[in-house]
Amino acid sequence: MRIPAASGGNDRNARIERLRISRAKDSEDKTRRALDAVDGLLRSGRRITVAQVAREASVSTWFVCNQPQVHQAVQEGITAQRTRGRQNSHTPEAPQVSPARVADGPCTGPRRDQGPQEGARSAP
Repeated sequence: MRIPAASGGNDRNARIERLRISRAKDSEDKTRRALDAVDGLLRSGRRITVAQVAREASVSTWFVCNQPQVHQAVQEGITAQRTRGRQNSHTPEAPQVSPARVADGPCTGPRRDQGPQEGARSAP
């Protein structure tokens, strides 16, 4: 059986408050790092993705997606890169892939309406 602390609930409440303040500070720090990462990616011309922002900021992708301020900054950065193109980029632009092309990717084979591809063997 535990014996209650002499100071009562005040000691527990003080620990809880210190923990709450520490977590809030940690969240603010992560948010600042993530926003700085978005800004840095925009300035460098590197492609902005949720995963890249998370790597640059040393936070989880969950944090980037579920922190409204960070998620909005990522979406705005992606939109800016789509409309203006990536500025100062040292890497070639990746071609945009349509949803139809993704469904026709290398692992899915030919579409039914296309028949066998040229040079492909047919099953016996």
